[in-house]
Amino acid sequence: MDEADAYTIPEFCVRNKICRAYYYKLRPLGLAPDEMRIGSKVLISKEAAAVWRRKMETANSERLPLTTPQSQVDSHLDSGAAA
Repeated sequence: MDEADAYTIPEFCVRNKICRAYYYKLRPLGLAPDEMRIGSKVLISKEAAAVWRRKMETANSERLPLTTPQSQVDSHLDSGAAA
């Protein structure tokens, strides 16, 4: 994949190895990366993606052990504890 300056949501998800459903789960919790809208297109800058990764690394290291099953991570996010 080339080094674009901004990514669509599907491109962002592929680059960060998360599914789109999980991305849309993070969005209303305020845990998705900052987005910019160009017309009807939603883009995520590479800078916003980098900031998001750092925030997720910090949040995960502070709140949940690396061995936490995905179902528990989802439950944690659903409870609003990460918001």
